[in-house]
Amino acid sequence: MHEAMVAQNGPRGLERLKFLKRMQGPQILDAMSELWQRFGDTVALPMPFGRSIWLLNDPDDVMVVLQKQAKRFAKGKALATFKLLLGEGVATAEREEWVRHRRLAQPEFARRSLESYTPIIVRTVAEHRRRWQALGRIDDAAPLLLALTQDVIGRILLGADLGPQLDPIREAWESSMAFVLRRTNALLPLPLAWPLPAHRRFLRGAKVIRGCVEGLIEEPSRSANPFIARLRSAAGDGAPDHSAIVSQVLNILFAGHETTASGLGSALLLVLRHPAVAAGIRAELQTVLGRGAPHHAALERQVYLRKVVYETLRLCPPVALFPREALEEVELSAGPVPRGATIILSPYLLHRQPKLWPDPERFDPDRFTSPKLIAPPHFFAFGAGGRACVGDELAINIMILALSEIFRSGAVELDETRPIGLVYAGTLRPERLPLRLRRRDAARAA
Repeated sequence: MHEAMVAQNGPRGLERLKFLKRMQGPQILDAMSELWQRFGDTVALPMPFGRSIWLLNDPDDVMVVLQKQAKRFAKGKALATFKLLLGEGVATAEREEWVRHRRLAQPEFARRSLESYTPIIVRTVAEHRRRWQALGRIDDAAPLLLALTQDVIGRILLGADLGPQLDPIREAWESSMAFVLRRTNALLPLPLAWPLPAHRRFLRGAKVIRGCVEGLIEEPSRSANPFIARLRSAAGDGAPDHSAIVSQVLNILFAGHETTASGLGSALLLVLRHPAVAAGIRAELQTVLGRGAPHHAALERQVYLRKVVYETLRLCPPVALFPREALEEVELSAGPVPRGATIILSPYLLHRQPKLWPDPERFDPDRFTSPKLIAPPHFFAFGAGGRACVGDELAINIMILALSEIFRSGAVELDETRPIGLVYAGTLRPERLPLRLRRRDAARAA
C-alpha cells in the first residue's frame, strides 16, 4: 500500500530528483507550493536507502503530528543540525531534556516578566528608530532589524546594552545559518570532520558566536542577572555546567532575535504596500496613545495592530517549516506513513489552505474575528502542542511595540522601485527592505 501511495501522491523519475534538488536550497517553499498545487495535501518523495520525505498540508494530519500523536514524532535530523550551532537548549532539546530546558526558560516569558520588558523594548526601539531616521534612506533595513532585535533580546536576558559586543556575531550568524539550512535539507550531509571549505567556515563562525556569548556571561556584572543565576543554580549542589549555560543563552538569544526581526521586516513590507492598513494603524495609535509613547497597558487596546501582526505571521511565518521524523508507522488521512520518514509541515502552506482561509493570498488583518483563528490548525506560526514556542507572546509584543514606535514617530515609506520577493534562509523574510524615513516634524513640514 505504501508503494502505491507513493506513486499516486508525488512526482516520479527525473522530475522527482529535480524537486528534491530545489528543496535543498532557498527555493524550498516554491518547490513545496508547486508540489501541493499539483499533487494535493499529501505528497510523498521516496529517497535513496529506503528513506522518504512526506509533505503534509491536510489540517487533520497537521494536528495529528503536532498534537494528537506528537509522541510518535521527533524533530530528529533538523535538531541535530541546529545543535551544531546552538548546542542543547530550549529550542534544540528533545523530550525530557526539552522539558527541563523549557522549565528553566519559562520564568523569562511569564506575564509579570513580559510587563517588565515593555519599557526596555520601547526604549531600545526608540534609540534605533532615531538612528534610522538620521539616515533618511535605507537600502535594506533587514540588517538594522536584526541589530534591533538582538539588542532587545540581549537587554532583556542579560540586562545590559550589548550592541557593540554583538557586532562580531552578526556576520558569523548569517553565514552559519545559511550553512545549517543547506545541511538540514541535504540528501546526504557529509561528515563535518571532513576539511571542506564550507565546514571550516561554519566551525569558525560557530566558534566566534559561542566565544562572544561566553565572554558576555563571564563578565562580573552578569553575576547578579536573574536568568544567568537561575541557570547556574540548576546544577544543584554540583558545579555549574558552563557549556550548558552558554547553550541555553544562545538558544533564546539567537532563535528569538532572528525570527522576530524577520516578522518585523515582513510586517513593514506588507503594511507599506497597503496604505489603508497603515492608515488604520496610525488612527488606532492616535486613539490609544495620543502623542505618548507605547506602554504595556495599551497593548490590549491595540486590537487592530495585533491583527496586523497575526495576518503578517499568517502570510509570512518566519519559521516556515516544521520537520519531524516518524518514530513508528503512523496512519494519516491518505494512508500509512512509514517509520523513519521525514515529515515536513509548513505554516506557509497551511496558512494558504482554502479549507481554512477564504481568499488566502489577500492581506486582510480584519479576517481575525475569532480567537480560534489564532490556534491550530488555522494558525501555527509558533508551532503547536507541547513544542509550541515558549516566546510567542514576547515576539508578538516586540512586533506591536516596534511597529507602534515606528509609525507614531514619523513618515515611513517603502522604496519599491522593483518587486520585492520573500527569501527563505533559515527564516522567511523579505529579500530586501528599502525604506525612507522622516521624523514627525519633518514629515509635517513636507
